[in-house]
Amino acid sequence: MQLSGRLIEKNKEFTTPALLSGLWVFMKMMNVLKIYDVEALFAFKEQIGDMMGMEL
Repeated sequence: MQLSGRLIEKNKEFTTPALLSGLWVFMKMMNVLKIYDVEALFAFKEQIGDMMGMEL
């Protein structure tokens, strides 16, 4: 449920749309990790932080 970023009712464990949303995020992350290595991702993070004038 954390990957989907969706809020659910207090007594529900999960909802189908939230599970599918989380699965989609997971699949996109796996694709990014297949394309880029970890060092490149940290370099992207630093570049974005520099552009925004923030420390991420």
